[in-house]
Amino acid sequence: MNKIGLVLARDYAARVRKRTFLITTLAIPLFLIGMAVFVSFMSQHDGADAKPLAVYDQSGMFQGAIQSAGSQRLIFLPTDGLEAAKARIQTGDRYMGLLYIPATEPFDADYTQDHIALFSMKPVSTSVTHRLENDFNNFFTNYKLQRSGVTQGRIEAARTEVKIELKNFQNQDTRRISALAAPISNAFTFLMYFFVFVYGVRVMRSVLEEKLSRVVEVVISAVKPVQLMLGKIFASVLVGLTQFSIWILLIGGAALLFGAALPTQSAGMVQNAWTTLGETNVSLWFFAFVFYFAFGILTYNSIFAAIGAAVDNQTDTQQFLLVVSIPILIAIYASISIAQNPDSAMGFWLSLIPLTSPIAMMARVPFGVPPWQLILSMALSVGFFFFMVWVAARIYRVGILMYGKKPSWKELYRWLKY
Repeated sequence: MNKIGLVLARDYAARVRKRTFLITTLAIPLFLIGMAVFVSFMSQHDGADAKPLAVYDQSGMFQGAIQSAGSQRLIFLPTDGLEAAKARIQTGDRYMGLLYIPATEPFDADYTQDHIALFSMKPVSTSVTHRLENDFNNFFTNYKLQRSGVTQGRIEAARTEVKIELKNFQNQDTRRISALAAPISNAFTFLMYFFVFVYGVRVMRSVLEEKLSRVVEVVISAVKPVQLMLGKIFASVLVGLTQFSIWILLIGGAALLFGAALPTQSAGMVQNAWTTLGETNVSLWFFAFVFYFAFGILTYNSIFAAIGAAVDNQTDTQQFLLVVSIPILIAIYASISIAQNPDSAMGFWLSLIPLTSPIAMMARVPFGVPPWQLILSMALSVGFFFFMVWVAARIYRVGILMYGKKPSWKELYRWLKY
């Protein structure tokens, strides 16, 4: 264990002193903070230069029925013919498109609602079409009810808006927590992917560089190959935790320092998020993140270390990286669905499988996970880590001194029997 500690200390010191570590540790949080401030300020002026949507209404009935909303402005054109309206839109770059509302004489609601069209040079955002469709649905519903003898007053009296209260069984409001769970889940997913994959690749390259430079031949004269491998993967975990801790301090400090510089609306959102976090089980989230962070990196780093020891050049790593990346990619894409339905069968099984659980389980944790599932997932992660260390160690001790031979999956299986 003393020799593993020496390797760990050596690798840890070498990595945190690298210029790339210092640059990424400082640059990434500054970039994220800068992007947040930029998006916040841009959102305050969003739509100031957005192109309006021209409307050609043959009936003349819709000017008060469909309204400009947000950044989308509506400009009603004179009723001098559809072709003239199209020509006016196409000759310049002033309008986003032309909304055509046909009409018959007398007005036929069924005909009009079936022939509304939006002409544009470029594809139109679905948010625009959804809002317009909602306005038209309201108009035609009201119009048909009035034609059936229902007065506008009775229509307005019957109009309702249901807002479901979200509470737990202690009668506490959970709406804000529910709204915060999805972005927290996405953040956990991104962080787990970043650290697990990026640090795993770094370990693989470190092992490969030492192998090609023959430095490893000198090192293993003092320590066993297994001790060298364990020291490297444990050092990678500590480097990751160090970088993550610095990011938290920098981002948290910057949020407190520059919070006053944010627009009022954005500052209120930040304050609301902090208040909501205080109402959640943050300690459990933090514990789960650190656990899956550590064992995710440890498990994948052992695999990447074995790959680095088995190959002779960077090109040969591609055949192995593709297979190793598959569980990570499955978990990443599945986490989108898991955030929508955290208790689904897919979310359950992926959060138990050790190769996908670091990402899948962290996508579920903000929504609440039954304790027995969390304990079972953690136990499987620990057990699988020791199994992968055993597998990786057998490959590592053979491959680290193997030169001039391109390994295959069949060859790696043979090394396990040595």
